[in-house]
Amino acid sequence: MAAAALLLLAAGCTVLAQTGGLDSNLAGQPGGVSFTGGDLSLLAQKNCASVGWALAAGAKRNPTSIGAALAEGAQIDPVAIGCALAVAAKSDAEATGAALARAAEADSDAVAKALAEAARFAQEEDGDGDIDDDGKSKDGRSKDGNQKKHGQGLGPALARAARLDSKAIGVVIGKAANHAPDFIGDLLVPAAETDFGAMGRALATAAGQDANATGKALARAFGEAGAKVAVCHKSGESAEKSLDISQAALTAHLNHGDTLGPCGEKPKDGNRRTSGEITPCHQPDSHAEKTLKVSRPALAAHFAHGDYQGKCTRSETKKAQKAGLKIGFMGAALARAAKEDPKAIGQALAVAADTDPTATGAGLAQSGGEDPQATARALNVAVCMALDPVGFAVGLASGRYP
Repeated sequence: MAAAALLLLAAGCTVLAQTGGLDSNLAGQPGGVSFTGGDLSLLAQKNCASVGWALAAGAKRNPTSIGAALAEGAQIDPVAIGCALAVAAKSDAEATGAALARAAEADSDAVAKALAEAARFAQEEDGDGDIDDDGKSKDGRSKDGNQKKHGQGLGPALARAARLDSKAIGVVIGKAANHAPDFIGDLLVPAAETDFGAMGRALATAAGQDANATGKALARAFGEAGAKVAVCHKSGESAEKSLDISQAALTAHLNHGDTLGPCGEKPKDGNRRTSGEITPCHQPDSHAEKTLKVSRPALAAHFAHGDYQGKCTRSETKKAQKAGLKIGFMGAALARAAKEDPKAIGQALAVAADTDPTATGAGLAQSGGEDPQATARALNVAVCMALDPVGFAVGLASGRYP
């Protein structure tokens, strides 16, 4: 975003404060600007970016009052509040997450609608905070198929909220998935990457709230997570940034100097920009499993038949995480969710498998590596539900399932 535009938006916060609205330096501060949800929604309709910044600043000082205002504002205009929420999360994910938890406790229905809208806004913007009119398609992806990066703000905020109150956030996730399963599914990936334990607990509640909608969101999340690899683009340069790219594009990125894994982490197995060889695990979980050294151009072919980056290990989740694959974190979250409530997660998995069997199978493989017993219990429920819906319903009524 141009510097002039940033100055105008920042000035907007001051103008709003002078007219009885929000000031990013005063919102939520004792003795500062007081406002209602009605004020918040009206201001967000006019300039959701300024309101978002103010919300983040206010939530850092008083997440309870900001959360109450968010819930009330979401009742009036969930679209405007969703936009402000996406901006606030990008500005300060921790503080926004704390306010989101309080808002979820106050009104799960309204906050669920706002979260669905926030997830949509988060995916529609580009990495600089501007709407990308050039490269954005209808589903919020760029022309090369890479997902937008805004979920990195909203995802961590959702994880923070789940750490504070996984049950309230789980209810919101279940309801939000009913409004926009694909957008919520996309959001689950960065959230699980931030804290798969908290998100697992929240997902168990979400599945209990709405197994059908949660299952669809999970299918989307597994598909997105399994298709992406994290790389550090222009590693070691001033312009370096983390990207989520398709596995098919990985070789090209490595060939021009990108490194595997997010920026800020050391490249895996010493494969720095000057290294001509990569170390993958060949034919994992088979009698022929072994660690190889291959050239960068050959890496895509190895990924295509199931090899993963890094030396061979036993844990499916650790293998995927080591390779920079998001599916490892989603699998860990699923395992935690299955441990919390295998019946609800099993029902959601049946829907997920029906929606996208390949992606769901990948998620289950990671979950099984993390916690085979919990995953097996959930899978038993899913299989029974899929094979015999009537018998499954009878079994539920008689308490046959855990």
